[in-house]
Amino acid sequence: MHIRVTGRAGDGAARETATFCFDTDKHLYMRCQPDTAQAPIAPAQDRQPADLESLYPVRAQVSEGLAMAGLAKVAVAEHYMSLGRFPIDNAEAGLPAPDLLIGNYVSGIRVEDGAIHIAFGNRADNAIRDRLLSLRPAFPTADPSAGHISWWCGYAPAIDRMSANGRNLTSIPALYLPVQCRGQELNADR
Repeated sequence: MHIRVTGRAGDGAARETATFCFDTDKHLYMRCQPDTAQAPIAPAQDRQPADLESLYPVRAQVSEGLAMAGLAKVAVAEHYMSLGRFPIDNAEAGLPAPDLLIGNYVSGIRVEDGAIHIAFGNRADNAIRDRLLSLRPAFPTADPSAGHISWWCGYAPAIDRMSANGRNLTSIPALYLPVQCRGQELNADR
């Protein structure tokens, strides 16, 4: 399905009208063509969907994944506090196998070097299906044993004087993520 959006850009004499189509199946904006051929102009993560209300259901699905990861966050933090290092996998963190940590929209939660990777699938919207959201534990760089852990989510920028453990494997388009996970460029718009 395509949603046609017409808008005006520029100011003064340079103001022009452009028409774009949002392909709801592929989550891409395209320049609308008079015929059926349409050329993509940018992926959905770089553009806002035509209907901002369509973001809500997908963001709610991402929220389910974040809530489910709460158990893994506690397990990783407890492991770090008691042993002074982050667990390398689910078993070392005392968690079930990744494919057993599932929900309506989550197909698994995997711990890897302290980082938590939430895989979306099952009933998840196509925009996030088969994509990941990473949560990485962060600690004060000057004193890693200070006993304080924060969590960096998705594309969130680094914090001064803190270091994160694990890799960020986030592949969900930023506009579907909560504010704390999006990074600075998208947060300026919301």
